[in-house]
Amino acid sequence: MGINTFSGSHKEIGIQYGKALKEKISDNVNNIILHPRIKPYFTERYKERVRKQVKMLSDNWSWLLEEMEGVSIGAGVEYEDIVYLNYRGWYGSGSGYNIFSEVEPEPDTSCSQMVVTLVDGSLAHTAALDDLASMYCGPIKIVPDEGYRLITFPFSGTSIGDDGMNSEGLSVSISSQSAGDMGMDIYDSLLSQDIAIRIILQTCKTSDDVRNFCKEHYFVYNLTSIDANGDIFCAHQTYFGPHEIPVHDGCVSLTNHIYDDGLIYKYSKRGIHNVTDHETSRRRNGRLVEFLKENNKKRTLEQVMDFFAEPDANDPGRTNHVGTAYITMANPQKNRNMYYIMEPENKGKNTGYIGYEV
Repeated sequence: MGINTFSGSHKEIGIQYGKALKEKISDNVNNIILHPRIKPYFTERYKERVRKQVKMLSDNWSWLLEEMEGVSIGAGVEYEDIVYLNYRGWYGSGSGYNIFSEVEPEPDTSCSQMVVTLVDGSLAHTAALDDLASMYCGPIKIVPDEGYRLITFPFSGTSIGDDGMNSEGLSVSISSQSAGDMGMDIYDSLLSQDIAIRIILQTCKTSDDVRNFCKEHYFVYNLTSIDANGDIFCAHQTYFGPHEIPVHDGCVSLTNHIYDDGLIYKYSKRGIHNVTDHETSRRRNGRLVEFLKENNKKRTLEQVMDFFAEPDANDPGRTNHVGTAYITMANPQKNRNMYYIMEPENKGKNTGYIGYEV
């Protein structure tokens, strides 16, 4: 699949991106945003929510709007539709309809992430991005005139971030969080989680920078980061800030459920009582926890790659399965600019990983 690289001002980046991936972007707009089962849910209430998000970007990170404008120009699609695509209009609108189920099976699980100390003492950060691969344009590399270079995985036509790494050696991974129904008013006030990760990758240098960003800007995700200094940040990011997960002995894992009953209590005090576990989250995390107990500080980078990419269909806690779009690995203390990616057609053992220079 390879990687697309876009550079320059953000408008220039957007135009290059739009031109290079015009067909996939048009497919996403036509098959998602303009889909007859979804478009009717773009009510005035939903449009007002998106306007608030756009105002937030305009006030703080206007360069992202410039990039979105460039994408619309390059791809020849309406700017408004690119904005809706960035804000996950297929379910952010409340349609409750999964258009992707028409074209491919839904994932049987969701994202997983792990930090482990290797036998050489350095940290490895590995993650599985689990989603419907048809949404994505593959990894892209952004080389902006201002800010850090980065590699991440946007939905085709968007300027979002997912798992990724930047030129300062900061690696970030995410998992959706089963946080219950927060209500429309709370949701309106939050920064879009995907936009937040893109901003983090382009503006943060260290895990402490990520921590400070999460304290200032609220969104809902489970996330981990490591940096070139060997520092780790692991948290349930919530609509009232980060709830950090203690890191012991240089290792931690994170999937989709909330680990700490204290956070569930904090949610319930705020009126959110329907926090549930993702169907496979605990068994995936259990597999990672058992690996860390037995193997922390004992394995090489290649051995961790093998473990995380193991596709055994009989393993109920596997992190590589039918719904895995990409698997990533970073080892920034040893190589701060190398990001290893296993793409869909290469899923299997570590021979499927390709290293990309950030």
